Amino acid sequence: MAAPLIEIAAIRHANYRAFAGLDRIREIKRMTTEDDDEAAQGTLPEIEGEIAFEDVSFEYNESVPVLKHVSFRAPAGSTTALVGSSGSEKAH
Repeated sequence: MAAPLIEIAAIRHANYRAFAGLDRIREIKRMTTEDDDEAAQGTLPEIEGEIAFEDVSFEYNESVPVLKHVSFRAPAGSTTALVGSSGSEKAH
């Protein structure tokens, strides 16, 4: 008889902790964020210039190149992505 009572008490305790966590989640969701305050939001100045990679090579481990003589330009306001197959250690 003791084992089922202990399990019921453990379940009750787990439920109590779960509801306490739920209350905390609700509290956090009610908080205002920086995005909610339009007066605090400003406009960014126009971006000028570009970023240029010219003949860039890189290796994490000696003699195991990751980039070999890579060159590209990323003009201001553009989106540039480094893409490759899955597992090719793009963001190692």
